[in-house]
Amino acid sequence: MRLLSTVAAGLRAGRSPQEVWLSTVGRPEPTLEAVSAAAPDLPAAMAQLPQVIAACRVATELGAPLAPVLDRAIATLEAEQEAATEAAAALAGPRQTVRLLSWLPLWGVLLGILVGASPVTVLLDGGVGSLCLLGGAGCALAGRRWVRGLVADARAAGEPGSGDG
Repeated sequence: MRLLSTVAAGLRAGRSPQEVWLSTVGRPEPTLEAVSAAAPDLPAAMAQLPQVIAACRVATELGAPLAPVLDRAIATLEAEQEAATEAAAALAGPRQTVRLLSWLPLWGVLLGILVGASPVTVLLDGGVGSLCLLGGAGCALAGRRWVRGLVADARAAGEPGSGDG
């Protein structure tokens, strides 16, 4: 976004769009490749970059002031990056919970061994203990799959164009 801010500042200083783009990306008009090469701080915003470049071209062709277009693009990109950061933070809790709950059965078996019980013998006896082991493993796998789906749905709901965000 530094690149877009530099271009907007150059335009406000009275330079022509062609001069500003030439000095920042090495071309008189922005292209996806040139902007990507000149702006390594834009990886999270790459999905919106073609729209920003198209808006710059349209504004230049129509003679509209380009600095306000870039200011709005910068604000939009910053808002999207902030939303992505907040979504990642919001999903960190469920991910950690799943990780913790996935390890609890193993810790239970280890605790049983430490207190002198023989949970491994019970779980592998071929009877009720084995049924409990299989049932528990099946429930654990189903739970992990269900939570993975919930997290994927939550992530997709927050993406642009999903209709929910």
